[in-house]
Amino acid sequence: MNKETVKDVRKEHKEKPEFKTISLLACMNSTSIAN
Repeated sequence: MNKETVKDVRKEHKEKPEFKTISLLACMNSTSIAN
């Protein structure tokens, strides 16, 4: 997962708090797959 995507996800967190947990889970899944 590149840093651009992480920035976009964090931006989404601020704009749409209801998606925070979903984005966070997706982020963690992507990170674990990448590792």
